Amino acid sequence: RILNICYYSKSISRRYLKILPVIKISVLFT
Repeated sequence: RILNICYYSKSISRRYLKILPVIKISVLFT
């Protein structure tokens, strides 16, 4: 169970890191 949570949080952080630059760019251009 704990390992599962760790893996889930890792995938979330990875997705967030992928989305973050896009958010920064969109904010810059608006």
